[in-house]
Amino acid sequence: MKTDLNVLFVNPGGAAYGSERSMLVLLRGRQFEAEVVCPGGGALERELQQLGVKVHPLEFGKYSVRQNPMWHIGFYRRFRRILKASKPDVVVINLGGNTPLVTLAAVRAGIPIIRLSRFEFKPPTRWLDRWCWLKAKVIICPSELVRQQVVSWAPRHFHSRVHHLYDPHVHVDISGSQKEIIKNELKLHGVKTIGYVGRLHPKKRIETLIRAVVEIRSRGGNVRLLVIGGHDGSAAGAAYERQLRDSTTELAANDAVQFLGYRNDVPVVMAACDVIVLPSETESLGMVLLEAWSLKVPTVASDVAGCREVTLASGGGLLCPVGDHRAMAELIWDLIMRPELSRKLGESGQAWVKANCDSRVYGGRFSTLLDSVRKHSRSDSHAN
Repeated sequence: MKTDLNVLFVNPGGAAYGSERSMLVLLRGRQFEAEVVCPGGGALERELQQLGVKVHPLEFGKYSVRQNPMWHIGFYRRFRRILKASKPDVVVINLGGNTPLVTLAAVRAGIPIIRLSRFEFKPPTRWLDRWCWLKAKVIICPSELVRQQVVSWAPRHFHSRVHHLYDPHVHVDISGSQKEIIKNELKLHGVKTIGYVGRLHPKKRIETLIRAVVEIRSRGGNVRLLVIGGHDGSAAGAAYERQLRDSTTELAANDAVQFLGYRNDVPVVMAACDVIVLPSETESLGMVLLEAWSLKVPTVASDVAGCREVTLASGGGLLCPVGDHRAMAELIWDLIMRPELSRKLGESGQAWVKANCDSRVYGGRFSTLLDSVRKHSRSDSHAN
C-alpha cells in the first residue's frame, strides 16, 4: 500500500549500471512518492522519466574544494533550493558524491538521512567522513559482509541503525526468439559467448578477462567476449577504455572481443551468453551476478567480498583469484565444456535470487525503514 512519504534520492552518477539499476528496481515498485537528484542528460535520467519520477538535474564532483571553493558553495546552494522545492520526508544517498555538502544541507533542514553503503566499507579516516556516516539514521548494506564491516567500526549505540538487504531484482522472461535476434545481430551462432556487464573502470579489471579469452582461444576454444557498458565520462574512464581496446589489438583478439557500449536490452544480451564474468578487484555485492542467475546463466567472479558471499550462498557460479587470467580461463573453459555443470549452477543461482532478492520483499522492508525513520524523527523533534 502506498504511503504519503516523499523520498528524495541523491545519485551522483548519470549512467544506469549496478547501483543505479538497483535504485530503478526499487522505484518501479515504490510504495512512496519519490524524486531523484542526479546529473541531467544521461541514461539514468531517461529511465527515471519513463518511470514518471521527477528528476532534479544537478552536476556533481566537478572540482576539489581547494581547486574551486566557489563551485562547492554554489553546489550547496543549489541542493538547498532542491530541498526547499521537494520538501522530502527523507533523503536517501545512493552513492557517495559531494556527500558532506548533501549531508550538511539535509541536517540543517532537519531532514533525516538514509545511506546506502554501496562498496566494501573502509573505516573513515577524516573526521568529516565520520561525521557524515554517523548523521545517517539508517545505513543499508548490500551484503552481510559489508554490514559487519560497518558494525566493526561504528559505535555500539549505532549498530541498530545498520541493516543488510540484498539488492532487489525483478525477473525478466526472455523468449527464445529474442535471444535468436541478438545472436543474429551480434553473429554469435557457433561460438561460446562470454559476457561482461558494467562500467569500464580500472577496478573492474576487465583486462584480466580479455587475457582469459586469449588463453581460451590458445586452447582451441571458439569463444566471443561481449563487453557491455561504457566509462563514466571522466578522462580517466576514457583512458581506461582506450587501454582496453589497445590491449585487445595488441593481443590480436579484435575478432573475439566486441565492445558494445551501453545498451537498453542488457537482459536479452545476457540471456544469449553462456557465462557472465565479473573480474573486479572489489565488489560489495555484484549486482550483475544476480541478474545473470535470474536468467539461469552461470557466472565466474573474483573471489572478493560480496562476490564470494553471494556465490557461495547461491551456488550459482565459480570463484577465482583477482587478476589471475589463467585461473579465470580454466573456470570459464570448465563451464563451456561441461553443459550439465553450467545448467546446474544456473538453476541454483536462479532459485537463490527468487528466494533472497525479490523486489516486492525489498520494497516492503525499505518502506518499513522509511516509516521508522520518519517516526523517530518526529519523536526527536517533539522531544526538542
